[in-house]
Amino acid sequence: MSNVHFDRDGGMNRSAPYPQPDLDTSHASQGLIVQLQRYFAAKNSHDVDAFMGEFSKELLTYTDAILGWQFNDYESLRGVLANYMPSWGVGRSYPLRLIGDHNSAVVVLSDTPELFGSEIQAIAAVDFANGKVTRWVDYWDSADFDPVLRDQMQCPEDHYPGTFAGERPDGRLDLAISDVVNQLHHAVSSGDSEKVATLFSFDARYEDMASRTLITGRRAIGAYISRIWEIAPFGKDACVRHVLGGALGGGYEWRASHASNVRSGISVIELDANGHIDRLTTTYDSKRLPASTRRLLIDAAHR
Repeated sequence: MSNVHFDRDGGMNRSAPYPQPDLDTSHASQGLIVQLQRYFAAKNSHDVDAFMGEFSKELLTYTDAILGWQFNDYESLRGVLANYMPSWGVGRSYPLRLIGDHNSAVVVLSDTPELFGSEIQAIAAVDFANGKVTRWVDYWDSADFDPVLRDQMQCPEDHYPGTFAGERPDGRLDLAISDVVNQLHHAVSSGDSEKVATLFSFDARYEDMASRTLITGRRAIGAYISRIWEIAPFGKDACVRHVLGGALGGGYEWRASHASNVRSGISVIELDANGHIDRLTTTYDSKRLPASTRRLLIDAAHR
């Protein structure tokens, strides 16, 4: 299945100013599709109990990697949602791409402004056990987020979580995605542009959601990495935090290089039938980048 029609209203037939999107499931297992359609339907019903029914009561951790929010148990998350959900009105959260399987996955998604005061384009890292979400981490770029609202919502710097829990593979991870992640990260963090190019398909796409960059073609992608690996937050001195996904693709969370001033980010990997990367999408909080570094990342795409 490559695309399915997703109901943003979760079958509730509510009046909303948002059209129904197509959901790309070309790199998702059927089990993942079923789980996350149920998850978003429950979320968009604004029914706290229905939504919380999608989470594990024993193993839950939920983190916003940008604002520093972290909830390490079921009741803490439920309490916050009980306060927020009733005020969401016509607001919706909906997935655009699912990549992975029923064990772990990455989700490219959108939140409409009613949820958190400003539109958010995010990538979530998700782990499951027994059909329930055990770990959910949201990554997004706050550069276009209302700065006053961001300052009000962000946790104090000295309270930002040092770990997002569950960051080690638990033995269920597909070896194909693990091998690709290891090769890609080593090549990018060492500036080996030739190796980077060999990991991609001929017509591959590289997308940096934070720097608004799109590169097409494996040679062009390799050349771009050669120009930015020393300054990109996911390049030199970065390290892999957690790997997710299955045989069709997935991704990895990474701890950013200290020099970038970015804390962490995520990269999404979609694989073709030969195991090459067909699409790589990354995001992080570019608001934390020095302005000069952000400019260099953007300029490097146009050489």
